[in-house]
Amino acid sequence: MTGRLTGAAIAVVFGLGCKKEPPPPPPSPLAQVLDHARQAAQEGQLAGRAGTQAEQVAAAHLSQAVKMLAGQNAAGPRVEPVNFRDLKALLPETLPGFKRTQAKGEKTGAMGMVVSKADADYSGDGGAHLDVKLVDVGSLAGPLALGMASWASVEIDRETETGYEKSTVLGGNKAFEKYDTRSRRGEIKVLVGGRFIAEVKGRNVKVEDIKAAVGQLDLAKLATLK
Repeated sequence: MTGRLTGAAIAVVFGLGCKKEPPPPPPSPLAQVLDHARQAAQEGQLAGRAGTQAEQVAAAHLSQAVKMLAGQNAAGPRVEPVNFRDLKALLPETLPGFKRTQAKGEKTGAMGMVVSKADADYSGDGGAHLDVKLVDVGSLAGPLALGMASWASVEIDRETETGYEKSTVLGGNKAFEKYDTRSRRGEIKVLVGGRFIAEVKGRNVKVEDIKAAVGQLDLAKLATLK
């Protein structure tokens, strides 16, 4: 009898010891979005080195993040983007050495996500041109805003014989600066408040022209439009 009891006790202990641990909970939708946005940022950084294939991979990660966040937003609060006319009002009539030739704005949406944007063209001497764009990502604020602005989530510092790309900070906001002396093309992008994206692109210009244009944008007021 004692032997049988001992054997039974051992069996119980052995059974308990072999009990499977419950599987870890799946990552939350937000964690998944962050992961895809992070991968998009990393692949976007590599795109400058590896060309079209890396760009396609980055786009795929960002597309997946968009789909996932769309499902998440369907059950969560929706952030309505500001009226594009408010963004358009922040586009200067003139920039140093440049005159505005046209300005436009619109609100677009898909899958329950709405984005407002306004942009303007500016012309200068000798075919110089600047394009200024202001975007409010609305419900895409946060993780996906970083996906759209992948340069804001990585540190970039590259230099070639004719140009450079680098991460920087403007008015306390994460920014990205790029310029090529051979083509005389460049751009500066700024992520304002994790929600707004201000962008200035130029062709046939000096980098100082682009920087001067960014300096004319009221980024502080842009942040208050939330």
